[in-house]
Amino acid sequence: MLSLTAIACASIIIAWVLCRAQEALTAYKVDRSIGHQNGCKKAPRLKNRWPLGVDRLIQIWTADADQRLMDLFTFHFKDVGTTLEQKFLGTIAFGTIEPRNLEAMMSSQEKDFGFGLRRQIFFPLLGDGIFTQEGEPWRHSRKILQPQFGKQQYNDLEVFQVHINNLLDRISEKDDRVDLQSLFFRLTLDTTTEYLFGRSINSLAEKQGSKGSGFAEDFDIAQNYVVQRFRLLDLYWIIGGKNFRNACDSVHRFIDGFIDSRYEKADEILEQEKRYSLFDTIAESSTDRKTLRAQLLNVLLAGRDTTACLLTWTLLIKFASAVVPRRISRFETSLITGLEVDSETLQNITQDFAPVMTRYHVYFFWEQLPTNLKYSTDYVVARDSAAPVIDGTNRCAIAANHRDMCKFEDFDSPGFKVTIAALKRYVQAAPSVVKTRLEESANMLDERRKNEALELIKDCKIPLSSGLERYRGIAKDTFS
Repeated sequence: MLSLTAIACASIIIAWVLCRAQEALTAYKVDRSIGHQNGCKKAPRLKNRWPLGVDRLIQIWTADADQRLMDLFTFHFKDVGTTLEQKFLGTIAFGTIEPRNLEAMMSSQEKDFGFGLRRQIFFPLLGDGIFTQEGEPWRHSRKILQPQFGKQQYNDLEVFQVHINNLLDRISEKDDRVDLQSLFFRLTLDTTTEYLFGRSINSLAEKQGSKGSGFAEDFDIAQNYVVQRFRLLDLYWIIGGKNFRNACDSVHRFIDGFIDSRYEKADEILEQEKRYSLFDTIAESSTDRKTLRAQLLNVLLAGRDTTACLLTWTLLIKFASAVVPRRISRFETSLITGLEVDSETLQNITQDFAPVMTRYHVYFFWEQLPTNLKYSTDYVVARDSAAPVIDGTNRCAIAANHRDMCKFEDFDSPGFKVTIAALKRYVQAAPSVVKTRLEESANMLDERRKNEALELIKDCKIPLSSGLERYRGIAKDTFS
């Protein structure tokens, strides 16, 4: 007999599955209706190799740990298309870099799109701020913050000097390699807190374990948890625990400390600090401490992460352009363009090669094993493309991937015996084939010279008494 606990657990699981199925069906019908109204095509799906798309999650987490996440996403979009569908743990999600789709979501049709689970996922860290709000609350926050980012508010760039000097000091301490991205995150954290609170936490200037440095570390920990929660979509609640709660609490206490300090020394700060601070504007529109803290954290997140990532990518591209010669980048671009699907270059090669194929021995080989492409495992060249069925040619598979097809380490390497047998057969047949073709070439040359000679004398005005036929006979005998 099953225990009551087992029955209860089974009932909960069945109820959850049925609920998810009903939600999925409803979402499918709504999406299909909206797609039909707007003339949308079905997005190509990113294929999963494991059930529920678990392989994709592992792939994303591994790439994130190796700091190759942007490479992975770029690979997916290049492989599938600018808009794609993916399925994680039973939930369908879409990714897009298509400009028209982004413009619709961010601007022209902004009211038709929502955040989904973003509020629940981000709330433990960010609270109720512009990144977690929708509808009227979001428009209210945007109305408050947008004017504060005008260019005239930040004409005083002297604030950067101290923090740039601190950055250079940290770089000079390194003897070999420097992780600039982590330093950029500290730099933007220092500058953003300077503008936001009127004074910086100076995480670059302080030693490891200090108050400002500790806040930066806790902020990183909390953000990493939030990112992992976001990737699990409906199952975001699985990611959490004591470390996540402690990191969020530490961040909140640190911001509360800034709020208390600001209120306690409000008059003194107003007299001493002439430069603009966002704190006052946000505080005027906040109804309580939690609302103020949430808005400050949301602005802090935007000012820190986006700016640090922009600095990192800018420097990377700048270094790459200085290190890689321009002629090489141009060559790679033209080569890649020439190898694309429906490339005119490939079509010209095919058209030029087809007529002369009968004069050669052609042996097509294709890879029997898929190749590890870093983010996926697949065949580089499909069988039909690598070994088309053409009369007078041979075809054979090699039990290796694309990279190892021609790497023969010994006599027993895959494909070695087949390749050697084909080459031996062609070499043995070569003398008779070459002799026949030389004879054919000599005969063709004789015929061409005779025709050229006849073309030269056919229009000559020679008296009939001289015997035109005799001259043509002499010419014919001469070139025979």
